[in-house]
Amino acid sequence: MFETWIGTDSFRAGIQRYLAKHAWGNATVDEFLGAIHAAAGRAAAPAFKSFLDQTGVPLVTVELSAFSSTFH
Repeated sequence: MFETWIGTDSFRAGIQRYLAKHAWGNATVDEFLGAIHAAAGRAAAPAFKSFLDQTGVPLVTVELSAFSSTFH
């Protein structure tokens, strides 16, 4: 979701920046978000941080429905 919003290239650049800077070390979520922010050039950190700070797992509900080949 955030990759789509920020843009694939920018998101991947942020991930690469983060991994290069913190290879073989420890880092915080704020350092991760800082790398994403720097690559994206927009304030993505607040929305992304609220997503990362939530506990639990997402609930996904799927409903299948049959439809004919004729669309109305």
